[in-house]
Amino acid sequence: MHKAKYKSQSQPPIQYPSVALRRGVQGLVVLKVLINQFGKPEKIEIKQAAVSYHLNDAAIKAVWTWEFLPLTKNGKAIKSWVEVPVEFKIKAN
Repeated sequence: MHKAKYKSQSQPPIQYPSVALRRGVQGLVVLKVLINQFGKPEKIEIKQAAVSYHLNDAAIKAVWTWEFLPLTKNGKAIKSWVEVPVEFKIKAN
């Protein structure tokens, strides 16, 4: 497994779950993502779950929309697993 490389500098924003936001829940979700040869997620698993399943679900939903740079071998794009950390942190107003 290698570190994720993204097609663009910033990925689409993750929608902070309103339930978790109201309750002040923060956390880190680490996902294991199978990237296909086109840079799209093909399978997503939770490697490290957050305390709230709301955060876990939001992380998975967001990462399905992200685009990655696929791993190459001998100049050809191949499927590979990457680790994707997703941090949920409430910003102070």
